[in-house]
Amino acid sequence: MPIVQQTQGHKSRANDEYLDRFVAWIEGKSYRRNAVLGEPQQKAKVLSLSAEKCRVICSKRHREDNEQDGICS
Repeated sequence: MPIVQQTQGHKSRANDEYLDRFVAWIEGKSYRRNAVLGEPQQKAKVLSLSAEKCRVICSKRHREDNEQDGICS
């Protein structure tokens, strides 16, 4: 959890101490490359909407997220 970015921005060296352990963890996982590992969040809801309705809902949610992050008002 310490390597998960909690805010906007990027620090290219902030997580160096975790790099070797993270790479070993990823390389130690057995999974098929380029395969779906789970279902998308709210898949059924999105598939039941028209493209326009989906765009409106997503746009509203993105704006609310941005407002909470102080990006726009």
